[in-house]
Formats: sequence, structure tokens, C-alpha cells
Amino acid sequence: MQCPFFISQERFGSYLFSFYLCIRIIYDMKVKNLFSSFGQQILLLLITIGVFCFWYFCFPYVLVMRESMQLFLWNSQYFMERVAVPGGLAQYIGEFLAQYFMNPMSGAAIYAVLFVVEQWLSAQLLQRAFPTLKN
Repeated sequence: MQCPFFISQERFGSYLFSFYLCIRIIYDMKVKNLFSSFGQQILLLLITIGVFCFWYFCFPYVLVMRESMQLFLWNSQYFMERVAVPGGLAQYIGEFLAQYFMNPMSGAAIYAVLFVVEQWLSAQLLQRAFPTLKN
């Protein structure tokens, strides 16, 4: 399946990041009347939709391949084998999520949700580390 956009698949990620940077620069230039009080949430929503579209339209075969290359067993022995090694819990959670990548729509949605969670956790960490910074 070809990417429905008029740009190559390799360049789509860089264009998405450039779009994000342009929006952030406009916002930081004190053009706050452009954005409502929910501007950051709207920006996050737009980027989340972009992440979903990227994985669903441009690279669905990567998600299916990832799922087909791993095995996830739903039993306690497999869980104990994974948790026994350093980083095993993260690997177990990753394999659990990867089993849903057989359907490209659910895989793209999982990646989009993980992006939102990562962004939210990063924002919380930065607010705690630097409490004098505003949004």
C-alpha cells in the first residue's frame, strides 16, 4: 500500500516533526490569539492524529511484521521467565501490546496512545524538575 500523501514515506516523519516545530515556534512567538486556551491540547491532538495516520496509511506492514516476529504466551511461567531478567517487565508489556499489531488499525492506535502517554509523562517530569517554567 502506497502512502496516500504526495511525499515519500521516508520523508513523512521529518515533515511531521517540522510541522510540529513550526507550530511551536508560532506559539512561542507570543501569537497566543492564534490558539485558544486549549491550544496545546489541540496541537497534541493534531500530532496524535498524524502519528496514527503515519502508521496506519504509510507503514501498516511494519506493524504486521512486528507482530508475526514474536511470541506472547499468556501464562505465569512465561511471565516469570520474562520478569527474571533486567528489563523483562518492559519486554513483557511490549510483547503484550505487539500481539494486537496484526490489525494495522489497532497497532496504529496503540502507537498513538503510547505517544500521548509519553508526552504527558515527559511534561509532568519537566514540570516537577523545573517548577518555575510555565507550560
